[in-house]
Amino acid sequence: MSLEACIDGWKHLRKVLVVDGTHMFGKYKGVLLSASGQDADCRAFPIAFADMVASAGEAFKVSEFEKLYELIQLTDWRCWDYLEKIDRKLWTRSHFEGKRYNMMTSNIAESLNHARLPGRDSPIVALMEFIRRMLTRWFESRRCKISKMTGIVPKLIEQILVEQLVLCIGLLVFPCSTWEFEITHKATGFGFSVDLEKRTCLCIKFQMFGLPCRHAIAA
Repeated sequence: MSLEACIDGWKHLRKVLVVDGTHMFGKYKGVLLSASGQDADCRAFPIAFADMVASAGEAFKVSEFEKLYELIQLTDWRCWDYLEKIDRKLWTRSHFEGKRYNMMTSNIAESLNHARLPGRDSPIVALMEFIRRMLTRWFESRRCKISKMTGIVPKLIEQILVEQLVLCIGLLVFPCSTWEFEITHKATGFGFSVDLEKRTCLCIKFQMFGLPCRHAIAA
């Protein structure tokens, strides 16, 4: 299940999808699978929910994945055949490649699990209705908050950038070209190469987090 607001919101999220499963309580057993991301204000953004098991996709190590994947082949070859046609990098944690930015995926998943806790012992239809109402409250609350913003940068991101700006004190900037700079810590003498066009820094934080580090801001 995915609400229209969730689908529309996905277009504006960082392209890292967090898939997590949580066991349902009470009479109605099963595993509720959720897909979520992170919005511009670094908050959990639910995208879709489904009642299914995804142990293989959640395995951290390749060895763990291979064992579970072999079991899938032995128990349901049609499911295995379907998965064989999909690049493992797209659906497994163990084969994932790409940037994770500053996202703590387990925190996002646990936050959603806690929010869904009151409805986890309900039948699947009632559970989906509980989730729909919960998301409606969340999105309306966020809409009200955004309507009061005075700029285009979310408050939390602004705080992070201000912190990095303060850390710029004591940095020496040496231009190398239009976009490239050598940033040196005056106290230690350590240097960092920054490329503003490629959005990279030798400290790695610029490209890992997707936000300017202190060296990039100084440049």
